[in-house]
Amino acid sequence: MEKERKYTNGFEEVAKELEAKQDQAIYRSHNKLKQFDGKEGSTALPIWSKYEHIKFDGSAKIHSAEDVAFLMKSLENKNIEHAFAIHVNKDKDPFIQFVGMGGKGSVLFDTDIIMAGAEIFKPEKIYMVHNHPTGSLKPSEADLQLTKAAKHAFGNIGIDVEHIILNTYKNYFTVIDIDNRYNPSHSHLRPLENNNAVPMKAFLFDGAQVLMEPLGKIKNSRNAAEIIQQYRFSALPKIGVLPTNLQLEVLGNFLLDDVNVKDIAEIVSRLPSGKNVILYGNQANENISSIQEELKSLRIELLDYIQIDSNSPSIVEAYKSYADEGILRELQEKYGTSTLSETNELNESKTLKR
Repeated sequence: MEKERKYTNGFEEVAKELEAKQDQAIYRSHNKLKQFDGKEGSTALPIWSKYEHIKFDGSAKIHSAEDVAFLMKSLENKNIEHAFAIHVNKDKDPFIQFVGMGGKGSVLFDTDIIMAGAEIFKPEKIYMVHNHPTGSLKPSEADLQLTKAAKHAFGNIGIDVEHIILNTYKNYFTVIDIDNRYNPSHSHLRPLENNNAVPMKAFLFDGAQVLMEPLGKIKNSRNAAEIIQQYRFSALPKIGVLPTNLQLEVLGNFLLDDVNVKDIAEIVSRLPSGKNVILYGNQANENISSIQEELKSLRIELLDYIQIDSNSPSIVEAYKSYADEGILRELQEKYGTSTLSETNELNESKTLKR
């Protein structure tokens, strides 16, 4: 643990106000997510904690990469790589999210974890930040590909992204340029002082409050249709959202007015262990493949869209699976299947479709 810095510049109240805004943002997000009541809600709630291992101080309003580099300067003396996301909202308030810790030469950025932070703080811009203990300011090929993918993924939902590399001990930083080969002009001396600096803490998504068992486990499209019917879910005139974990256990049911990538991503990413999603509704959707691709860029898999016949007394006897129909690609990956025999076995069980 780092020694607590004593602030004598009169900005303690500013720091308290900023921390209150951050706490309120987490509370609002948590308060919107209710326990499943038989029709709608979640089977588990997320737990966000304060990350206490590194102390930060910087501008209470973030306007530039220079502000971020100063704020995250504590990473310069770390001998393993750390990953953070700085969410900056329309008022320029920062929300520091701890994303992960790696080794001396790499660290994992999960865009779905960053998306969980974006759901809370509603950023206009996200600064991805990590340190290079090796001392090099040159981005690796993995850094370039990650930055390109993150810019594309978050750009699809209206959030700008910059990726910053902090050097070790030398007070320099790099803003990654995905369009040009690295050269020294991409690196800059960070501000060495900030008379308006205030203390800040980071947050991390590290826990879950389990409220009840999952609603069921999905093995194929018929399972999905059975769960929709079992709980008498009605998406009319809305779109139903069934988020699942990696084991394809259904974590809740949610309703949206339309198929919107940002809203779907926010639902799945904020749930503990949320990773995949199945959508359902009574209308055809010609854009479902592009929705799948945009969600995949955020590391969320759209497994299926189930089109149900609202006039049928039994959903199981009258539904259309877009995955079964080949409208959604990557058949081997859907529902966790990976072999031809498993795929054939599933196909044999899916004979009752509209």
